[in-house]
Amino acid sequence: MQIIAQPPGMYADRLWPREHPPADLKYRRVEDARTRFDFSDVASVVFSLPFVVSERIYGAASTWNSNMTGWVAYVAEKSVGIVSTVVAGGAIGIYSLGTLPDCRRAGYGESLLRHALERAQKATGIQASVLQSTKAGLSLYRKLGYKPVTRFVVYHREACGSL
Repeated sequence: MQIIAQPPGMYADRLWPREHPPADLKYRRVEDARTRFDFSDVASVVFSLPFVVSERIYGAASTWNSNMTGWVAYVAEKSVGIVSTVVAGGAIGIYSLGTLPDCRRAGYGESLLRHALERAQKATGIQASVLQSTKAGLSLYRKLGYKPVTRFVVYHREACGSL
């Protein structure tokens, strides 16, 4: 097997205060066909997944009828970012946070993350959150108060040759 990534796992007991006003976004919870499609669409672009794979994961109602809560951010009815949360083990897990490439560096990721966390915190009373960072997200997460606490190792199994 070959190591293909070693992203840091990060923890924050609470987010640091905002340095800038929130981005002007509308948020919709993933709970119907439209928001499931929009989440799948953004995820396919942000995470370089074929749309059919993204839709199989995020387009299924069963994904959102679990303990996962998803949010889609919109600008003028155009979906521009996504995030999901899962509450477990005394912390709020942040998953699939991403912003479309042409919408980055506008504060959307931070605003979307804060929105999802605030909703989960109000529902549970839990402040602590955890996530796995990409290189692209590392500076944002550090700015918000996250600290690396572990490293995930991602392997790729090489195809077996004929025997």
